[in-house]
Amino acid sequence: MSSPPLASTMAVAIRPLLTSFLVTSACSSSPGAGTVRAQAVASHSSGASTNDRKLPTCAPGEVLSRVAGCVRVVQLSAGHNYTCALLSSGKVMCWGWNQDGELGDGTTARACSPVVVQGLDDAVEIAAGFATVCARRRGGSIECWGLDLRADYSREPPEPALGTIVGLDDATGICVGGAQGCAVRSNGAVSCWSRDEVHGNKRTYVYQVRDIPGLRDVVEIGCGTEDCARTRTGEVWCWTITHDQAVPRRVPNVVAVGLDFSIGECARKADGRSACWGDWLPDVREEGDAKLSVLASRIDTLCSLRMNGDVDCTYDEDAKMDDVGAYFSPNHQERAHLGTLRNVASIAAGDRHVCALLVDGRTMCWGMNGSCQLGRPRDPKLAELDPGPLVQRPTPVEW
Repeated sequence: MSSPPLASTMAVAIRPLLTSFLVTSACSSSPGAGTVRAQAVASHSSGASTNDRKLPTCAPGEVLSRVAGCVRVVQLSAGHNYTCALLSSGKVMCWGWNQDGELGDGTTARACSPVVVQGLDDAVEIAAGFATVCARRRGGSIECWGLDLRADYSREPPEPALGTIVGLDDATGICVGGAQGCAVRSNGAVSCWSRDEVHGNKRTYVYQVRDIPGLRDVVEIGCGTEDCARTRTGEVWCWTITHDQAVPRRVPNVVAVGLDFSIGECARKADGRSACWGDWLPDVREEGDAKLSVLASRIDTLCSLRMNGDVDCTYDEDAKMDDVGAYFSPNHQERAHLGTLRNVASIAAGDRHVCALLVDGRTMCWGMNGSCQLGRPRDPKLAELDPGPLVQRPTPVEW
């Protein structure tokens, strides 16, 4: 793939995105406007009949799915070129790249609109990794699908059945990293699992569950370069598993009210600021005052959800695309502000895209759409692995 001219692609992308963010802000700046718009969305998508078939009327906060009827999204989680949504019904829907079965629909076909994960109707939490998704069920068990954490690697994907993490049936929180998942147990302990390769007549994979020693009263877990846990008193402990051993170490000078692993190892403090660390730096770095920040690393877009429901995004105007479709900045110049998206409940980021769940129930995504990770059709002229151009404004998922 040839690289576009330095800065020209980025400058073109920033200006329309800024305009779109500001237009969205103006349309939703008051609670009244948000309520009216939620009703308008429902009536627009479900009011009149289409081809003599009357569409259902969805309640405010719901969207009309072409395969699941009226649904209400309560959580988003994004992986590498795909996105998943947890619904209030306990079902999960996913869209985007599906080479390793990460959409959970029993196929490896890319989906440009959300499809339903098979065999799951009581999920209360989801966590997406690179190409693996796990769901915590209402009773505390964990089901996974996609690559790396499937229960049975003796068969090639698609894997129509969910993979149960055997031995973990009392989880109260989960996270998924690149090739490992972790769970908080009902007694405040932590267990993690990952795949192990078994050689026999043919290569197969099984998973192993390991208890992390020395952790008590854990209330939250985060998976990243290191895995970390937050205790009830606000202490943060991190570890890596090496040769089947894990020795948690406390992050110094941090008393946290939450973890934020979307941009690295970070913790939210009571004053609204985030403390971030890496490679066990002796000093904690104070950054921002965001409720949650996410980084779409391959398009170098950083978005922060503020306490008031605003999302602010910044972009490096000097970034350019390399030959694998990733944007990078050779000089790390000052970042440009892309505008503000208002009335946002939560945000999630994959490698090349960001999605936001709005208070009115809509899901808006922006970034690259070469794998349909924005929940809308990709350009049919794109080559199979072409990440595509930047979608320059937040656009609604086409349910």
